[in-house]
Amino acid sequence: MRTRGKRRSALHWMILTGGALFSVLESGATAMAQGGSYFTTWQAFEPTNPEIIQNGGKIFAVGWPERGDYDDVIISNTLAGLPTAIETRGWGLATLDPALDWISSNGYALDYLFMDIEGDTQTQYDLLLDNIDRVRSDPDPGISGAYVGNYNYYPGMSVDTTPMWPWDYGAQFRIDREDIYYTSGLNVAMPVAYNWSQAALHTSPSHSGIYYVDGTAPTAIAAIFWYGIETVSVAARHLPDGHLLIPYIADFMHKPSYGVPQSQVLLPTDNVAQVQHYRLRGADGFRTWQVNVDQSEVTTYYFQTYGNTIDATLAFTTDMAEAWQALDGVFERSGALRILNLRTNKNAGIQWSGIQRGSRVDVLVSNLNTTTQHVDWSHVAALPSRSPDVAYHDHVRLQYQSSVTDREDYEQHVLGNAMDDQGANSWSGATPDEFEIDAPPGSGNDSDQCIVSTGGYSLKTSWFEFDGPTFDDTDEVVYSGLIYNAISGIFFQPINVAGASPTGTAVPAYQGPTVSMAWGALRLREGYEGGDVYQAVNIPTTMNEWLEVKMVINPNVGTGLGSLYVRNLTDGQADFTRVVFDNLSTTGVTERALYVPLALGVNRNPTKFNGFAVGAYGDGNALDDLSAGYHVRQMNDNFEHYQSGVTMDSQITPELVWNGPASGGPGEFTASTPYGTGNTSTLAVTPTGSSAASAWWSTEQPDYDASDVTVYSGQLYGTTGVHFAPVNTVASASDDITPNNYVGFLVQFEQGQLRFRGSRDSGEVYEATNFAPASGKWYDIQVQVDPNRDIDGVSGGDFGVARVWVKNLTDDTAPVLVEFDKMSTTGVVESMLEVPLLLNTTTRNPSKWDGWEVGSSNSSVQIDNLRSALYPYIDFVNRNEYIDG
Repeated sequence: MRTRGKRRSALHWMILTGGALFSVLESGATAMAQGGSYFTTWQAFEPTNPEIIQNGGKIFAVGWPERGDYDDVIISNTLAGLPTAIETRGWGLATLDPALDWISSNGYALDYLFMDIEGDTQTQYDLLLDNIDRVRSDPDPGISGAYVGNYNYYPGMSVDTTPMWPWDYGAQFRIDREDIYYTSGLNVAMPVAYNWSQAALHTSPSHSGIYYVDGTAPTAIAAIFWYGIETVSVAARHLPDGHLLIPYIADFMHKPSYGVPQSQVLLPTDNVAQVQHYRLRGADGFRTWQVNVDQSEVTTYYFQTYGNTIDATLAFTTDMAEAWQALDGVFERSGALRILNLRTNKNAGIQWSGIQRGSRVDVLVSNLNTTTQHVDWSHVAALPSRSPDVAYHDHVRLQYQSSVTDREDYEQHVLGNAMDDQGANSWSGATPDEFEIDAPPGSGNDSDQCIVSTGGYSLKTSWFEFDGPTFDDTDEVVYSGLIYNAISGIFFQPINVAGASPTGTAVPAYQGPTVSMAWGALRLREGYEGGDVYQAVNIPTTMNEWLEVKMVINPNVGTGLGSLYVRNLTDGQADFTRVVFDNLSTTGVTERALYVPLALGVNRNPTKFNGFAVGAYGDGNALDDLSAGYHVRQMNDNFEHYQSGVTMDSQITPELVWNGPASGGPGEFTASTPYGTGNTSTLAVTPTGSSAASAWWSTEQPDYDASDVTVYSGQLYGTTGVHFAPVNTVASASDDITPNNYVGFLVQFEQGQLRFRGSRDSGEVYEATNFAPASGKWYDIQVQVDPNRDIDGVSGGDFGVARVWVKNLTDDTAPVLVEFDKMSTTGVVESMLEVPLLLNTTTRNPSKWDGWEVGSSNSSVQIDNLRSALYPYIDFVNRNEYIDG
């Protein structure tokens, strides 16, 4: 049996070319994008002998043994800090042997060997196998440990290609190639993902009497675009751990006999999106074939534009390299990496790919259908229930933050069966037979199936393993679930199943914090069998309604702190309310604590939790969507956890005490019932005096980069004398206002106008020309911030761009994109849809803001629902929409 080569542990940069191009790879102990590294691709191109690589203006040669130029290449690449790589096309040991001997005898290492040995005769198989064996059996580990791949050899190609070419399913050549891939020592999958014109055959239901799987594609371009993504996905679905995935790509491979019209040829925007789909599905690089210039009837953009193979190929390669590198920041983030989708949708003509890195989610949606449509994401834990609408022939990059990485939604379980009768999904513990899969009781949970307790009025407990993310010991983690309390009590908790019994529950030393409801009261405890019980004081007793509960565990303070966020799904609550607790053991005292002390230990902490325990007393209690993920820090504040009627300098909860001047400061604000209609909250910030007052407070520091496009919003009531601003609280004094250089933009209702300023006390003031607040109305003001542009006309200095949307919540009218006039230019109305900000790199940008400032000059105004989030569209300039929710 021929064995696979060893993995390389050092960090390498690999450049190699053959045919027309290849890529640069960054590899480490885990060399796949799925495993935590990322790979980037540079421009490469072969106009002459030897091949050349163009990298930032520098040229690096990559040699072929059969051309005798490998020695100079090995030397120059090593001196340049690049890995050594050689390429052979159809040649055997007569040329490979001398090259490997020279590399080893001169003290170099072979990092990569790529081969283009095509054909399926025994002679060709033997040539390939001899080359692989020559590398793997070399006594020099610097040779034997190389990554080795061959053209169109990849895992899954004999068992998972029915949707593409059903007549080839199980073909002997596919079986032979896949067998060689798994057994010979190849460890780079190299599927051919060219944009073939023959893929347009998928616009018909069948070919030569054989029907396609998954129906037909809506257009030829949709079929061609789909084909490459499906090819790469096949390899990704079957890729062994430690292997690389490097597809061959091309702009368009045309054969006139397939009749693809010019209108259905991929454009550069399609090629760019396609290679990004590949990376988001686990590709570690790509190898590009030359632009096909022998085209009749149709031509590609690159040949139309450049007119010759050399320039067209270089332009295509450059665009693909830049497209690949545009995702570098996505893969560089910290946290566990998850690929979200390896399936395709040929029939609908819409494809989506995405990854989750920690709490950040990046997605690309491409619609090659003829109608506008969206993707159903209801089955994807880390995403909203659906994508935005995407127009025909459009590609949309999106970004989100999610506190859910993995979710157990029970939709795959057998309806009506008890949890000890679910096959591989069966539960363990004392009484799994007293939980079963049923339709959700009551209203508010739109799932088809959930867990419901049965078996009479008695205690029932069970547990199951949960394949959640792997956390570090400093990660702030969220465990969440939907909970329905019909009678007596119900609970869930994360556990370490190493301490669980097949017929019982986890012993206390392996139990995590416990979320429970007891006759409608929401509670949190350090474990099911230990610690004080803390009960929510700001969440009403709730029976026969669905609550979504998020439990946040912070392991970085003492032995851990726990907190809860909750929303009532039955009532349609959109925002989460932060829970305020009373320790039930301290009778006569209501602590109003935001945090519950935990007792995390060696065997009970998020790095060890790998299951859930559940319990209930009585029939009809229910659970659903038990989940795990990273805590998403937010600046959101809806004031539902404040004491009503108590001024903001006198709140019992220390973390909720506001800061500011002793006179005209937090003592002039309280929380009370919202005025008028249109605001569904129970509490809003209300000024108590008739003179100017301002205050500030800290929330959390969101995990934003300085370059992230973001959204900040707040709800205002009234027509004059009220404002809000995001602030950086690091330099603020408790008895003063935030220094101006630490204040973000200012949103203000003043004298019946909406006004906007780049900071509180400096910069131009802009007033809305197409909107004015009316008396007795609630408005949501949404400020969308792009920190990557500068439109103030002054080179250097402050930067950033904002646009503002307003929605009348009371009348529920359509949002309005605000047009602004610069108030200092009298007699001129600019009608600006974007206004300049005063951001800087040190104190004032989205990565620095961690709190809010509010102000007022009368008691007839209110402020509520201050929020921040990522702007979901990466393309800020061309995707101008009010973000609902």
